[in-house]
Amino acid sequence: MPAHGRPSKLTGVPRRRRPRAKHTWIIFKLWAYCAAATVLYGLLSPSHDSYHEARVFFLLVSFIGSVMLATDNVVTVSLIFGHLLTGAIVFCIFSPLPTDTRLGVAIAIVFAPLILAVGVFLLIGVALLLWLILTSLSVPISNFPTIIYLCSFRRLVVRLPRFRNGDAFDQSRLCEACQTALRESSLLSGSWALIAMAVERNALHRTLEDMRRSWRGCHLCEALLGQKQHDDGDDDDDDDTRTASIQSYGTIRPALGPEPYGSMGGRGVLMNIQFIKGSLMSASESSFYVSLDTGCGTQFRTMAISEGALEETEASPRVFTGSDATLAKIKDWIGDCSRHKDCQPPDSDTTFLPSRLLFVGTTSTPELRIINTRSDAVQGPNPKYIALSHCWGGDIPCKLTTTNYPTMRETISESTLPKNFFHAIDITRRLGVPYLWIDSLCILQDSPSDWADESPTMGQVFASAHCVVAATASENSSGGCFRNRPVPQMERNLMTSATRRCYLSTTAPSVRTLFDTRVETAPLTKRAWAFQERLLSRRLIHFCSDAVLFECNTMQASEFHTKGTVYEKEPYAVQDGRLVSWFEDSVLSPLLKLTRRKGQEDVTRARRGIRGALDVLQSLGSVSKHDLAEKIEFCKRWFDIVSAYSEGALTCPTDKLIALSGVAELVQSRAKAPYLAGLWASGILELQLLWMVEETVEKQKQYCAPSWSWASVTGRIGLLPRGDLETTLLSDRSVILESLVQDVTVSYKDRPVAEARSLVDSGLLKIAGPVAVVAISKPKPMRRRGFLKTAPTIYFEGGLPSQLMTSSSLNFLPDLEIGDDEERGAAHPDDHVIALHVMTVRHSEESQHAYGLILRRKRISEFDDVTVYERLGVFWTSNVPAHDRGPFGGDANRWVHKTIVIE
Repeated sequence: MPAHGRPSKLTGVPRRRRPRAKHTWIIFKLWAYCAAATVLYGLLSPSHDSYHEARVFFLLVSFIGSVMLATDNVVTVSLIFGHLLTGAIVFCIFSPLPTDTRLGVAIAIVFAPLILAVGVFLLIGVALLLWLILTSLSVPISNFPTIIYLCSFRRLVVRLPRFRNGDAFDQSRLCEACQTALRESSLLSGSWALIAMAVERNALHRTLEDMRRSWRGCHLCEALLGQKQHDDGDDDDDDDTRTASIQSYGTIRPALGPEPYGSMGGRGVLMNIQFIKGSLMSASESSFYVSLDTGCGTQFRTMAISEGALEETEASPRVFTGSDATLAKIKDWIGDCSRHKDCQPPDSDTTFLPSRLLFVGTTSTPELRIINTRSDAVQGPNPKYIALSHCWGGDIPCKLTTTNYPTMRETISESTLPKNFFHAIDITRRLGVPYLWIDSLCILQDSPSDWADESPTMGQVFASAHCVVAATASENSSGGCFRNRPVPQMERNLMTSATRRCYLSTTAPSVRTLFDTRVETAPLTKRAWAFQERLLSRRLIHFCSDAVLFECNTMQASEFHTKGTVYEKEPYAVQDGRLVSWFEDSVLSPLLKLTRRKGQEDVTRARRGIRGALDVLQSLGSVSKHDLAEKIEFCKRWFDIVSAYSEGALTCPTDKLIALSGVAELVQSRAKAPYLAGLWASGILELQLLWMVEETVEKQKQYCAPSWSWASVTGRIGLLPRGDLETTLLSDRSVILESLVQDVTVSYKDRPVAEARSLVDSGLLKIAGPVAVVAISKPKPMRRRGFLKTAPTIYFEGGLPSQLMTSSSLNFLPDLEIGDDEERGAAHPDDHVIALHVMTVRHSEESQHAYGLILRRKRISEFDDVTVYERLGVFWTSNVPAHDRGPFGGDANRWVHKTIVIE
């Protein structure tokens, strides 16, 4: 026989024999050893499970031996299956799982290479089949993510890690919170696992307030906030504001109280992301729906984020905000505003003019000098003037003094003026107004007497101005009003790679969004003086960093929304100076209109926001005629204003009251009530004493107001029982005044004062009510505004900090930082601390809250030997049953009725 075997019948070529296996004997011996070991293990082990395991491993060893014989390769098969077999044996020995489960896992471990190979072949086969089907149907391959999305029952989507590079945010303007949220999103940034869930929820900000304050040019924050749904009759504004401050002039947000300090259930503001299914038959890039979720009922519309090819873009053209086109829009706004009913000049027999004004001339014949309106002639019977609202930002190089006053009455060199003044003069001339008021050029800066005469009239200056120009974006006098800003782009990059981009398709921001992001966070808004300048102005023009905005008593407008947006309305009304309930407004109003006498006012709804709060305060009329509900509404609205004002900064802390005197004077003219260092007599003064401060700070070195006044501290102010008063049916049985103010004396230079314009240097308040001696313990953690802070604890005399009342724990909110000298109570009779129970709010027969003041002995009067106290903070009790012994349960006998004096 030939060496190569028999010839083939088809070709005649001898067939090649398969060579004899070289490792048959070695393989047989390895199999025999392993088989013997498993048989002995099964025979010698008394357990039935061990015998069962031995049989399985004998089969596995036989399978491995068969593979070795078939391939005649000991080394490779041993390397592949030997480690897996060893791992399976170790797993079975040490695993606590049941026998059947252990053996199943062991078999899967040994057969893992085969399972993986089969899976890969099947996957390749399915992919080829799918590709053939898509090709025959002319479906673009770029729609593969949509195909996976549909095949996974809308749960999964393919996402390549295209934006996981370190420079993904180099071509975008995003805040740190948004960058972190995008990095954590597998849908937007991509996934190294190539698969992502089709719906994601990522944490974005702790609160909506943080989101608003962190804007500073973040395109994503601005776009998301701009998606809030607004309806005139919708109350979901109140839902999102548990964590938002009262700062907007077009949106109402409740003031501070014990409940609103919490965050939104500890979950924060979330960003919902959902994959958008594209069309299978046409090429399309991946797109996503994105929206905000606050968890407080607030509804935000969804917007689209898309992915596409990175294209080279030319530098966007820039627009000058001081152009003729911008000034033409401003003239149109002023013309429309002059026809608004709520934007007319103040009712007065004589037109108010500041003592001094700048005469600026016209664009064709410019001049610049100071005139004295009391002695110099002015143009026309009712001359118009414009007022400038701006930040000083330190010393101003050009200001009026007693030395240069005569020279400035002749002429002022415009080259010496800072940019804010120069731009304001240019705006005044181009608007055709001859006069301009600037504080540093119309008040003698080195004359305390002139400051004392002119500063109380600043409210009237801005209220009577034809228009107010605000250098909103300028941090100092050299910032200027005008800016070169880029033309708004409708597509903004969020993330980029070498060839791709993830971008946001937007429209022009809404008016409300522009004010939230450009005005409420601007340097000028942080000034306390600017608060009343803005609130009292009939119309005001904001020159922001990249936009020009307009607001008046009726509407807000922008360059992108020239027609403007009117303010939303409150769900209650005021008629003839009385508060109208929902029933009266909805049911009785039509009947009242039919029977209305001639000259009687119609029912009008109040505007939302701070301007709306001021409207209500003026509409309610004289405080002495108010019933309980109207007095409480008056207090709430006043503290809406105080809360917004208290967020502003003052260069001189002693200006705390005078910087709000213009607003207070306007309210006092209608309320007909004495103004007592920031509080109102005849308007439940006891309730007004229950103010609180958001952040405790160190005590002010200079005297600003009595300790019982909110003006004595620095920080954002709120009304402590506000949350209870919002949810309680107001009546004499639900709101119980436990203490009564007997006398209040506020004075300046030993002369009693009660006018809004008055300065204050002392104040005494005499009040009678239940008093208990308490002590202050060391601070302990408490949750305030959504995060842990430390606050001292109040406990009754003779008790221990760890033995607080189970029925009525005293929650303490200090006004100032509590130091070691305050951490002592009745053990030191010369410096003891007391609690004064001021008010109880009863929700039902099963629930009530108590509110009061924490006071510390300050001194003993030399004249009448009366102990004088100072305020340390406020307290409220936890929700406890309303029983005969009051809100303090078994500790009711600790309270003694006394009359005390607070300074």
